[in-house]
Amino acid sequence: MASLGQSVGIEKSYQEYGIDAKEWEAKLDTMTQNALDDPCTSVNPRKPTLAEIKRIYQYSYAGP
Repeated sequence: MASLGQSVGIEKSYQEYGIDAKEWEAKLDTMTQNALDDPCTSVNPRKPTLAEIKRIYQYSYAGP
């Protein structure tokens, strides 16, 4: 049985969409800082650290 993502054609990672690893790494720190600075982040029940946000981005690039 296919997952919902598979059935509608969603890839499992940004890498699978063809985003270059060097380009991703070049923008990773900026994306991470922007996420931490986003007003929505401050109202989370638990504020993530910069390292935690970066790790989430790294997982989203590489996939499961």
